[in-house]
Amino acid sequence: MVLGIQHEMLIEERPLNKTRAGEELLKDLLAERAKHENNLADVGKSHEEAMRSCSEKMAALLAKKEREHREKLEQLDRDREVRMKTLERDYAKMHQDQQLKWQRAVEDLERKEKELEEKARKDKAQMQTLESMQGIFDAKIKEMQRDREKRDADRVPKAKQQRDLNQLRITALEARITQYERDLASRKNRSVVMSVIQALAGVGALAVGFKSGSMAMMASGTGLLISAASTF
Repeated sequence: MVLGIQHEMLIEERPLNKTRAGEELLKDLLAERAKHENNLADVGKSHEEAMRSCSEKMAALLAKKEREHREKLEQLDRDREVRMKTLERDYAKMHQDQQLKWQRAVEDLERKEKELEEKARKDKAQMQTLESMQGIFDAKIKEMQRDREKRDADRVPKAKQQRDLNQLRITALEARITQYERDLASRKNRSVVMSVIQALAGVGALAVGFKSGSMAMMASGTGLLISAASTF
């Protein structure tokens, strides 16, 4: 109803009493006033005729009727004013309520807009944090990969160097074993034979120790070689 009255008053530029709400409120008063206006016109004509015919009694009666109709019209005007004031007051209240409703709606929209902006800001900050953490994580992974590759690159030459050294030692030991075998073939003395056997066992133990990396085997082989050497 408020929107309809506002449209008629603001857009169509109608006064409040010419709006549909105003006309509906005043419809019965206006109809009754129109009836009394017609009656008043008829009484006025009859009064004039009575005056011309010098009928004082009829003229007095018609004059009374005319006053009654005029008083009724005045009362109807007063009633109309009361109703119009009531309508204006109700319209003002409805208009105020509607304005408050619109204001609350605007405030709600503004609040929701701020909430959405704040959420978007937080989401963006969170995304930036995640991207930063992902960047740090990726950099750390690359660093670990570089370190592993470097260690692997350093380990390969060292391992090869160690293998070559062990091979040289084994070759030297095999040469000494061959020499001991020759000495064993040329000597008939039992003690020499036992010493050679000890030497061969020591060399064999050393060879096994070098190949397997066993310190116990290398220590045992060394002891046998020392014992064999002391008998020559």
